[in-house]
Amino acid sequence: MTATDIARGKVVEPGWYKLRIANIQSQQASDKAKNPGSDGVSVDFFIQDNPAYSTVPLNRYFSLTEKARGFLKPFLVALGFTVPEEGGEWDLDESLIDRELMGYIKNDTYEGRLTNKVEDFRPLVS
Repeated sequence: MTATDIARGKVVEPGWYKLRIANIQSQQASDKAKNPGSDGVSVDFFIQDNPAYSTVPLNRYFSLTEKARGFLKPFLVALGFTVPEEGGEWDLDESLIDRELMGYIKNDTYEGRLTNKVEDFRPLVS
């Protein structure tokens, strides 16, 4: 068991944190999902600016269905991508690993327990 395994259930105090992308991978929804066969991107993060939470794994899933693609915009802008109103294509792959951005963590409830949710993004301020 790793420190990350132990920290998985630790509740992070809500607020803005400097996040590092630890992993990113494309996913296809299962046959049991609301939109079977739809594409999505799962992004794993770790907090960089608060040692108390540095081992807590965080995740954000972005659906790439037509109705949900707009939720990806704050993430792209925080990474420095230009997102024109007419849309575009971006490489959401392993090249983003170790990139840093600010993320707002809030607490949510899932099956009666508090969880961490990466709610919003903004660029790092130098």
